[in-house]
Amino acid sequence: QPDALRFAPLELRSDTNFALEAAADRPETLSGASLVLWNDPAFVAGAVVAGRALPTSLPPHLFKHREVLLAVARKDWRALESLPSSLYTFDLRGRWVYSDDTGDDAEFIIEFFSDAGADDSSSLCAKFWCDGLRTTASGAVSVTGGQVLLEEQDTGIINRYEGRLSSDGREIAGEMRCVEGGHGNSVVAGQTGRFVMRWAGEGPDGRQGPPMPSMRDPREDREVVLEAVRFDPGALS
Repeated sequence: QPDALRFAPLELRSDTNFALEAAADRPETLSGASLVLWNDPAFVAGAVVAGRALPTSLPPHLFKHREVLLAVARKDWRALESLPSSLYTFDLRGRWVYSDDTGDDAEFIIEFFSDAGADDSSSLCAKFWCDGLRTTASGAVSVTGGQVLLEEQDTGIINRYEGRLSSDGREIAGEMRCVEGGHGNSVVAGQTGRFVMRWAGEGPDGRQGPPMPSMRDPREDREVVLEAVRFDPGALS
């Protein structure tokens, strides 16, 4: 039975060799191994390589361990596609001070926030302030790896901002482009410029900066990609 290992004595469920042998024919059986083993990255990585653990069934927090991540890339890279983005994406929720080279001297603040109940830090919303006053504009934010895309919209106004997040997660720099320059927009349609957003030190729960993610985006991790392609030439294609 797949759950038979759960009923074995703790001593046996904590024995590496016994647990691996028990899962020889049915990898799902390994879920009954003790927490001592499941908290050991070396054991989990070895179980994946030996085909005793299903990569798609591993708890997400285990992927922050390098040996587990590489083992899964070698065995079944598809399991990496289902990882929650919160593991490798900075939580950018909070206020950012905005500046650009378009010549507008007003003070701009942008706040990134998530919809009520949302727990995906890769898809956020945005509010805008100009010289201390909230504007009527709204925005949608997407984060892919270190790339941040913000689209600001208001009546007759669309501005797009494409930037790269700094390594410490406290600055976003890139290019802005005015798509539609309606009344009240500080730029005109077709105008471009360079911008910088800097963390303003105000985030949810009073935190002072975007928390560091547990791991890099697997798609931007050179070693992970090489391992995936090495064991499956069609990987990531």
